Amino acid sequence: MTFKSIATALILLIPASQFAHAGDEQCLTKSELEDTARMSATMGLGGALKRCGACLGDRYQATVDKFEGSGMLIDFRRSEAAIQSSREKFYYADDLVRVGARKYAADLSADCTACAATAEIANGLGTDEARAKLYHEESERLKALSAFKSCP
Repeated sequence: MTFKSIATALILLIPASQFAHAGDEQCLTKSELEDTARMSATMGLGGALKRCGACLGDRYQATVDKFEGSGMLIDFRRSEAAIQSSREKFYYADDLVRVGARKYAADLSADCTACAATAEIANGLGTDEARAKLYHEESERLKALSAFKSCP
């Protein structure tokens, strides 16, 4: 069994009760989804880079420096502050962020080939457009989660 399949299996075992918050608060508006995706992409990419240290070798520190200098950490904090409209909404979004980030990190760090591709992603995030593309891709992944619900 590969690391990726083990990580995917663990994600699937997360109890649905983790998402049991107040009904009206258990959905995201478009802007809340965007904030949630920024947080999930940042955590996922950061987690993957941490796991990829051995594979990246000499490239590791330079890649981490690029990631940290890309503006993603600032985007994360702004999104985290914006999503705190209510405690229940924040908990729901936080649950989605954590599940999405775990899955994303597992995919990005599945093996050394994936880690090399992850380094390329991190090295290419210096522009607003590149980060926006990554965040959009993450929002699509989050919408595919069974626990995701869009507010009307």
